[in-house]
Amino acid sequence: MTGRQHPLAALCRIAKHDNRVAERMVTTARVIGNDWLIDTGLRAGERVVLDGLQKVRPGSEVKPVEVSAEQSSASGQAAAGVAQR
Repeated sequence: MTGRQHPLAALCRIAKHDNRVAERMVTTARVIGNDWLIDTGLRAGERVVLDGLQKVRPGSEVKPVEVSAEQSSASGQAAAGVAQR
């Protein structure tokens, strides 16, 4: 995730089907520390960019890496797909 413009709104970067980055506004139901519960703005199966946010921009090509729930718990990342450059 990249930034918050409103207490419940956030700008999220996703890896599209062509592995290009796009930005999308999402709303959060709750934020606890670094954990965000996304309420609206994402669809099932979309891949969220969690790593390298300072490097990627909309249109950048990324190499998505799937992360399991067990791996995410160990590393502190969400269970969604992680996109890296």
